[in-house]
Amino acid sequence: MKKILLFATLALLNVGLGFAELHETFDGGVFPPEGWTTTCKPSTLNDHPQWSSTDDINQFIFGYSTGGYAAYSKAGGFGEGLETDSWLITPRVTVESGQYLHFMLGANWATNVAENERAFEVLVSQSDTARANFTDTLMCISPQGVLPWGAYALDLSKYADKSVYIAFHERGHGGYSFVFNSTYVDDVAIDAYAGPDMAIHEVLAMGNACDTEQPIQVKVVNTGLSVSSYRLNYRVGDGETVSETVAEPLLSGESRTYQFARKALCVTGETSVITAWVDGVSNDLNLENDTLETEVEMRPSIDYPYQMTSENITTDFSSSSTPSMRAAYWAYSPENEAWVWVPYNTKTALLRSNCISLPAGIVRVEFEYMSSLDFTMSVKTGYFVTNDYAEVGVSDNLPASETEFVKGSVTCNIAEAGLVSLALQCNSLAQVAVRNIKIKDPYEDIVAEQITSPKLSARLVDGAVKVSAIFKNNGKSAQSHIPVYFQVNDGEIVSGEIDALALNESTEYTFPTTADWSTPGEKVLKVWSAMSGDGDLSNDTLTTRVQAYTARPFPHNMGFNEDSSDVIYWASYNPDQDGVYWEPILKAAAGLPKEGTGIGYIDSYSGITHNDWYISPAISMPKGKARISFYYATVYSTGESSLKVYMGRSDDPDSLTTLLCSYPVDKVNQYRCGYAHFDIPEAGNYYFAFYNEGTGRNIILDDVRIDAAEDVAMSSVELDCTDGFNLSEAAVTVQVVNLGVSPQADLTLSYEMNGNGSPVSELYAGPLAPGDTVTYTFTQKADVSAVGTYTFRSYVKSTVDTDSYNDTLPGASLKHWANATIPYKENFEDATTDPYWSLKTLSGASLVITHSAFSSSSAYDGTGLLGCSGQTAADVDAWARSQCIDIPAGEYEFSMFYRTMMNQPASPNTTLSYVQRFRVYLSADPDDMTDAILLYDNDSVIVKEKHYAKLSVPVTVDKDGAYYIVINCYSPKGNGCLYLDDIELSPVAEAETTLPYHSDFESNEGEWYHYSPASNIEQWSAVTEGGETFMQTQYFYDYGMESKGIAGLYVAPSVALSQGDSVRVTIDYEIMIDDPASDHGQNLTVYMADKDVPDAYTTQVVCGDVIGDRSQVSGVVAIPKDGIYYFGVKPYCPQETSATQMRLFVFDMERVNTVSGIESTESQSSFYFDGERLHILGDYIEAVLYDCRGAATGSYRDESVIDLSNLSSGVYIVRLLTGIRVVTGKIMVQ
Repeated sequence: MKKILLFATLALLNVGLGFAELHETFDGGVFPPEGWTTTCKPSTLNDHPQWSSTDDINQFIFGYSTGGYAAYSKAGGFGEGLETDSWLITPRVTVESGQYLHFMLGANWATNVAENERAFEVLVSQSDTARANFTDTLMCISPQGVLPWGAYALDLSKYADKSVYIAFHERGHGGYSFVFNSTYVDDVAIDAYAGPDMAIHEVLAMGNACDTEQPIQVKVVNTGLSVSSYRLNYRVGDGETVSETVAEPLLSGESRTYQFARKALCVTGETSVITAWVDGVSNDLNLENDTLETEVEMRPSIDYPYQMTSENITTDFSSSSTPSMRAAYWAYSPENEAWVWVPYNTKTALLRSNCISLPAGIVRVEFEYMSSLDFTMSVKTGYFVTNDYAEVGVSDNLPASETEFVKGSVTCNIAEAGLVSLALQCNSLAQVAVRNIKIKDPYEDIVAEQITSPKLSARLVDGAVKVSAIFKNNGKSAQSHIPVYFQVNDGEIVSGEIDALALNESTEYTFPTTADWSTPGEKVLKVWSAMSGDGDLSNDTLTTRVQAYTARPFPHNMGFNEDSSDVIYWASYNPDQDGVYWEPILKAAAGLPKEGTGIGYIDSYSGITHNDWYISPAISMPKGKARISFYYATVYSTGESSLKVYMGRSDDPDSLTTLLCSYPVDKVNQYRCGYAHFDIPEAGNYYFAFYNEGTGRNIILDDVRIDAAEDVAMSSVELDCTDGFNLSEAAVTVQVVNLGVSPQADLTLSYEMNGNGSPVSELYAGPLAPGDTVTYTFTQKADVSAVGTYTFRSYVKSTVDTDSYNDTLPGASLKHWANATIPYKENFEDATTDPYWSLKTLSGASLVITHSAFSSSSAYDGTGLLGCSGQTAADVDAWARSQCIDIPAGEYEFSMFYRTMMNQPASPNTTLSYVQRFRVYLSADPDDMTDAILLYDNDSVIVKEKHYAKLSVPVTVDKDGAYYIVINCYSPKGNGCLYLDDIELSPVAEAETTLPYHSDFESNEGEWYHYSPASNIEQWSAVTEGGETFMQTQYFYDYGMESKGIAGLYVAPSVALSQGDSVRVTIDYEIMIDDPASDHGQNLTVYMADKDVPDAYTTQVVCGDVIGDRSQVSGVVAIPKDGIYYFGVKPYCPQETSATQMRLFVFDMERVNTVSGIESTESQSSFYFDGERLHILGDYIEAVLYDCRGAATGSYRDESVIDLSNLSSGVYIVRLLTGIRVVTGKIMVQ
């Protein structure tokens, strides 16, 4: 419906003004309306969208809901018409004195397009509709984002008593995304009725959500004629109207932001609706956009001081963001009765309180938390706009607490008293649970933060142990003469005093009196502060347990098992007090210990850098040579980490400076043996420490030995060949290392293949010095000539070896694959054949076999393909080699499907290379193409459709042999991709049927095949209905895109034909559409080809184009030469809005005595088209070629072969004039 009331008024006014010369509402059902024209600039990429009509108006464009249909221009989106140059032109109009052009305009344009690359214009031509003659500009704007509906009025006095054309012109492009530009024009009129269009485009409440008095600001726009003054109004809900007159002009096309002098009064805890409107002008052309509403939420208040309870935890606090997969947020956990921080990447979210009246000065925020990692907590204040919250305090590092809630606090400095929202921001990469928030006045508080001496959980017996701890003043004022104490095992209390602590200051205090730990055993050490008036006694005391021990004897073995008595003397040092540290697991999960029950273990968490120590007890070492050996492993596959071993005379990590060895932690689920030799210069107590640095890898430690034993280990086994074809024998090479303290000789080295119990053993005479490694290649090679998989186990034997675990190494495997045979086909669907292919790239490109190819990277068939991408860095040089194929001498056909990137360039003016280049070889030597057969070479390949192109070439193999298919991609640097699928080498095809041939698809469907069987393309499928079986396909196109690509060729069994044969093809078919308006010339056409490649199907035999009724149609084609011929049914549906269903009931082929297009049965003149050249058989006078519009494009005489390779793609009509008859027919140029 149109604006009935407004235009009824217009009709009354026009009694005295003269009727409108032009008034178009676009509701007539025909577009363009009579006399109107619309054109667009053709794109080099796709057909450009022209102006059309629609009543499906973009939902974001407000201000005119009763307009019915409107003229509509669309650009961008899903690769359709990135560049826009669309024209909507009125009929010729004679302008009378005092008349105006006025129309409704609304738009929603992309926001990422520069202003000079987009425009909407209103232009005038005084001569004709040629674009070049629209030289006068009435209006030009550059929309961006949403442009609300407005009534635009333009003065036409310049053209009084003249006839003109008016054009609405949209130009530019839709950006670089899938967003549509949408432009709508409606109610176009030329008359003497003109006026302003005053509109409210924006209403803002300028105050904060804690202030009930809200300043109101509006943005007013005038798209019509200028006004000298106007009135602005607002009201809150159904309350009093506030009106203020603006005595300033607002010219045509101007906008102004106005703030009311009187504030709006809102209610705490309620959402108020504020309605603003403009009036006070006459003849406003569009009253619907005069009014706009907005909502203002006033948050409720909470009292200060504040105490969170189970009743108010979800009502007084809320998250600044809602839960989603790609956002950080806070969520309430009923199980923990706590708010839980859920991080995502580096994003943040606030846990915001309702409005609270904070005093100026120091405010203390307390809470309880549970976290697996250390973190800090920030406190901010603001007014429910996340980015505007300001930090007023941040906590110290809060240590991890995984199993219980512990207390945390933040001291905040509030600059100004008043109502604000107070928010917590958790600075952690792990989830954190928070509860029991308190917002209160500060109090005096001395906190015992950390016992720093003794540093470790175990230490050598000592009669004078230093006791130190860190204390912090977390109160509200400086303190002095602070009493502190320590006690061991509930014994004597030892006192001390801290001279002074400023506010927020921390200090490490060492007691002047030491502790006597000269006897072994567990020592429970308690340290505390006892300041008078301390407001929080829960954080005054620290307790730690330390094992005092005597030096352990040499040698020392540690397996971290349940029966390892010394395991309690191994100490973990976690300098950052984070959630990652060493610990013994005495009963580990099955499969983790090397032997026994336990392991030493350090975990790993994202975002935590390891710098942790695992320190042995003091070991009484004799003077002389010694060694340390150990086993380590990881089960985490990402990150970079190392394991180092240090030695020293003290257990203080700072004094452990002698590095014995360092190993990368990079072998997943496999124990490796580490070792180091060293000399003890003098007898005494020594410490050994494992230090882990890096990120991402956990470490399992087992079987630590500190001794002077002998040990020979197998460290690697390698073969001189890799997995492949036509293998014969493999040389086996091993590496052996002496981990012991003495030279070794006469070592027996062995390898065994596939556990056959028949090892190959050879003697290595030596000597092999301690720490040295020998590389040894067996003189007897392994026989790998039989097809199969081979596993090799190598081992070393020594008469003095003390550790048999590292003697054996299952270190190598080899696969000897069977050669393929003819016919050979690879469709990349079976992942087990992937290793048969060798893929290498000599540039930065990526050459891969993928099994998840779909959508824009879809495979030809299924989901597997061979793809070459990542070509932006340099010219491509990538090589793919197939499985080895046994090929007897003979004639073959090689075929392959290929496609390039479907995407279009970033903009029409950007020159980027999407071209692909590739070669295909058949070679007996996969690494040398000197004597290879070049099957195909194409240096300019672009296949941008969903349908793959097919390569098919004949191959002659001169002698029996083993060959490889080798594909070389040598594309130029650019943005292109190459996809290859269904690679096949088979004997030359023979005919599959004879004539006559009849197919009714009940029993013949298996004889046919269809091209493009991919999931993103419609398929032909058998349907049984009413006792009849037929083939059916469909095609849907709407909103500027297709749901799936149109079905490919449906190909009948091939047939052998002779020159001079004439073949009649008859099809019984039906084409159905969803609506008469969807008739866009859909048809089913049968094409003939002399080669089974889609591009070769160019000779049209018959076309069925009847829509709505089941029909039969026949056509005849002449056979130009002997050979195998293929007949394919091709559906045609243009990319216009429609839903089409096509059915093929019967397909018949038979020999007849006539040829295609000949009206006389006696005439022997005919023609055929091979894709590039027109061949004329027999005598003729003249051949004329017409395009699909009937325009002649060429006339020929005395030529039997006519080159048509320079013609544009499309259907052409051939008219052949003979001496007695006229022969006509159609050909298709691809």
